[in-house]
Order: sequence, then structure tokens, then C-alpha cells
Amino acid sequence: MRVLSVILLGLSLVACSLLLQRQWTPTLGPIEAYAVQTGKLSPSAIAVLMPFFQGHEDTLEALRIQVLSPLAAQATLEVGLPAITVIGATWVVIPGLLDANGKVRGRTFSWTQPRGVALWAHEAWHVKQYRDLPLAFVWEGLKGICLSLAHGELYDHEYVKYEQEAIAFERMVRATLERQQP
Repeated sequence: MRVLSVILLGLSLVACSLLLQRQWTPTLGPIEAYAVQTGKLSPSAIAVLMPFFQGHEDTLEALRIQVLSPLAAQATLEVGLPAITVIGATWVVIPGLLDANGKVRGRTFSWTQPRGVALWAHEAWHVKQYRDLPLAFVWEGLKGICLSLAHGELYDHEYVKYEQEAIAFERMVRATLERQQP
């Protein structure tokens, strides 16, 4: 029952955000402004990730973005949900995250630092996973949520099969970028 409640809360937040989006006029960075206008990842952000998605370019083109309204973002963070959630082929993000250049809720989000690029690549990898096997991705996610709840957590990467693959991909991206630094 708690799993269903969490899923319904997430869907409610997205719906609420869509309704409030028209009333919201924040100062947006270039990547977030593009996402709000088009619902897509900007060409500059795609260019950063593209070297790691050779053979899977369609994943980055298919990725959709929903930027939450400030009210929905506050509710999201207050109930303990992360700053970014992947629902199918859509990133649902709090305002300011796409153009962040530093730590947000303990994680580094940046399009210029290896750790940040690797984190964005991790999140984009989930879109690839979903597009490859949508039912298996959803099933494994629900199983992971149930296992997490059984261990007292809302969502623990340790219990989600697809998170392990995305974490390995994130580590590979980060190591590659760190080797390329002068």
C-alpha cells in the first residue's frame, strides 16, 4: 500500500507541476530554459553526454524533461524524494537542478565536472534501460521499492537491479573523464 502511495504522490506532483507551470516565471539557466520551453535536453547537454552514448544516440533525443514548479519541488523534497526522478523516459527535476554547478542534496550536479557529468549520464542511462525493456524496468523498480521499504528506506539503490547497472556506467564515465583531465 505504501508503494502505491509513493507512486501516486509522484504522479500527483507531476500533474500539480504541469498545472502550476504557467504561473511560474523564475530566472532560468540556459539548459533549464531550453527544457521548460521544449521538454527536452538542450543540444549543449546532449553534446556533453553523447561520447558515452555511441550506438544509443536515440536515448538522448528521446529523453524528456519536466521541471517541477517551486511548490511541487518543495513537497517533493519534504517527503524525501530525490532532486531528480526518472519516470519512464522523463526526468522530473526540481527547479535549478539542470543548471546547478555543485552539490544539491549531497550529490554533485554539473555539466563541467567529471562527477557531475557522470551523474547526469547515470540518469540518462535509466532512460536507455526503460526504452530497451519498459516492463522489466518498471517491474524491477517496483520490486526495488518494496525491498527498500522492507529495509526501512523509501528507495535504496542497493535493492534496485537497474540502479546497479547505472552506477557501473556512472563510474565508467567518471573514470574516463578524470583520465582526460590535465
